[in-house]
Amino acid sequence: MRSDRGFRSLERWTASAPAVGLLLVGLVALLYHRTTSEFLADARSVEEAHEVESRLGALLRSSIDVETAQRGYVLTGDPDFLGPLRAAEARIALEGETLRARIRDPEQRERLDALFELLRHRIGIAEETIAIREQAGFEAARRVIASGEGRHAQDQLRDAVARMEEREAVLLDEREARRDESLRLSLALLTIGFLLAVLAIAASLGRVRRDLRFREEAEAGLREANRELDTAKQRAEEADRVKSAFLAAMSHELRTPLNSIIGFTGILHQGLAGPLNPEQERQLGMVQASGRHLLGLINDVLDLSKLEARELAVQPEPFDVRRTLEALVASFAPQAERKGIALRSSLAPDLGVRVSDRRRFEQIVLNLVQNAIKFTEKGTVEVRAIGKDALLEVAITDTGIGIAPEEVERIFAPFHQVESGTARRHDGTGLGLAISRKLAALLGGEIRVESRKGEGSTFTFSLPAPKAERE
Repeated sequence: MRSDRGFRSLERWTASAPAVGLLLVGLVALLYHRTTSEFLADARSVEEAHEVESRLGALLRSSIDVETAQRGYVLTGDPDFLGPLRAAEARIALEGETLRARIRDPEQRERLDALFELLRHRIGIAEETIAIREQAGFEAARRVIASGEGRHAQDQLRDAVARMEEREAVLLDEREARRDESLRLSLALLTIGFLLAVLAIAASLGRVRRDLRFREEAEAGLREANRELDTAKQRAEEADRVKSAFLAAMSHELRTPLNSIIGFTGILHQGLAGPLNPEQERQLGMVQASGRHLLGLINDVLDLSKLEARELAVQPEPFDVRRTLEALVASFAPQAERKGIALRSSLAPDLGVRVSDRRRFEQIVLNLVQNAIKFTEKGTVEVRAIGKDALLEVAITDTGIGIAPEEVERIFAPFHQVESGTARRHDGTGLGLAISRKLAALLGGEIRVESRKGEGSTFTFSLPAPKAERE
């Protein structure tokens, strides 16, 4: 009698166990969703901190460009030095707008305001020195430089950027700690949910224990399935761990030191830490160029990985299209001039303000213009932009080497290049166009190409307005 009662109690327990297990799994799933959302938010914060570090370095390099252009103009009186000066001022303005949108820490915001006061002061010194050179001549301008006011302002800028970078490093460590903690909690909840699900399945199998043979066969199948699930789970976790370690190492352990190498090499190359002989200048230039090339390659590989994994989030914000394009074209003027190429722009006056991810928009146009200059040995590169109703079109036309018809679609494949083998004349990884097309699709647009071998190419980037604006 007692045995029968115990057996019936066991049956009732095994009958209710699946429902209890499913309820617990649902609760764990809700907690897992919450912790995963926190992890994604923390990961975005980490990425923003990396971007702030990178843009702070870019601000410092732009201020150095201002000082270099000022000294060059004072020494030579050559107006060609004013072009890089204006381009540096435009980049400073663009970087400032982006930093104000990215920095959320109140203390850092105050430091950013102070930093831009110093930048305005440094630019004002440069403008005043240039005006004195134009009006009173070299000696008067030289005396202004010799006063050391510009160097003192530059030192203040370096100190301000260093303080902000130190604070960002602290914030980065805090955000990475939160991100790692969220990831560990998410994995723990995922494991608990998996175990609860397994327990619920095992409990439901107890209901058929009177049929021993059926139960044994079912349990054998369940054990095999569990082993396969465990193996698949371990492989997935290992792959995720390797990918996470790779991305973390690439983004933090490589990009941060590379930015420092490039920045300090630039300071040495400009002679700000003391005079250099010609051979030292040449070798430092090679180090800086190699560092920039490696940093670009790392950034391209990371962007492509995130795009293929659909982990790259769009961050829409309003921006002035014409102003952005003018600044981009101006930044390429020195490169085009060195190659003897005429760089022109034809921008419609009514381009207006567009709501999209400005950073990714700039990245697409930068890649297309850079490719046009790279593959053009003589002639012109022209950037045109028009607005058709809700559609923005940016076309980059060059008189370069062109593309054969059978190569038109292949050029958008990762690591593919028109030139290959020992006959290659142009450096590059073959990732720029692949990333640009994927970014364009992510923004809701597309990239078209028209080209003839030996006659040049036209790449057109079309970007529709957001649905809300069209309605």
